[in-house]
Amino acid sequence: MRTRLTKNWSTHLPMLIKTAQMTDGPILEIGSGLYSTPLLHWLCYEKKRRLVTYENDFDYFNFARSFRSKNHDVRFVKDWDEMDIVNKHWSVVLIDHTPSIRRAADAIRLKNNADYIIIHDTEPEHSDEYDYDRIWPHFKYRYDWKGCKPWVTVVSNFKDLSNLQYSENIKDSSSSLVTNESSNAIKAKNLRIFIVFSVYSVVLIAMFILFYKFFL
Repeated sequence: MRTRLTKNWSTHLPMLIKTAQMTDGPILEIGSGLYSTPLLHWLCYEKKRRLVTYENDFDYFNFARSFRSKNHDVRFVKDWDEMDIVNKHWSVVLIDHTPSIRRAADAIRLKNNADYIIIHDTEPEHSDEYDYDRIWPHFKYRYDWKGCKPWVTVVSNFKDLSNLQYSENIKDSSSSLVTNESSNAIKAKNLRIFIVFSVYSVVLIAMFILFYKFFL
C-alpha cells in the first residue's frame, strides 16, 4: 500500500474526538483512512462501542480490515448504494469517501439517522467539486471547524452544536478573557483531553504504518 501522509489528511480528528467523547452510541465511518480508522477503532474499543467502516478502495480496505473485531465491522462495497446505513440511528458519522460527488448524497441520506455528521474538505473552493451546497439546506444546525485547512463541517438535525467550539475562537485579548472559573476549568480539561488523544493517535498510527510496511 503506497501512502502519502500529510497533515491535511488529519484535520477531521478534532471533531471526531470531540463528538465521540460526547456520545456513546454506534459510529459510522464512510471512507476509511490512515488517521480516522485507527483513531475511531481505539476510541470505541474501551467502551465496546459499535463501529462500522465502509470502503470501496481495495488498498484502503486491506488496511482497514486489519482492525476488524467483535465491535468493529469493516465492509467492502463496490457501490455506495449497497451500504446498509439507514435502518438505525448513529451517534457519529464520518463522511470522507470517494468519488467526491458522492459525499453530498450520503450526507443527505443520513440526515434523519445521525446526531453528528462530520464532513471533510468543506472549504468554499471545494464546493463545486463535492456539491456541498446541496447539503446545508437539509440540516437545522451547522458548525464549521476552520482551525486548519482542509476545513471540517459538522451538521445535525438533532444537536444544536453549540458545544463544539474550540480554542481557535478565543481571542488573545484582555477584553475577551473569561472570568468564570468553572468555564475555564472545563475548557482546560477539554483541551488536555484533545492534546492527549491527538498525540496518542498520531503515535499509534505511525507505529501501525511502520509495522504494516515492514512486516506485512
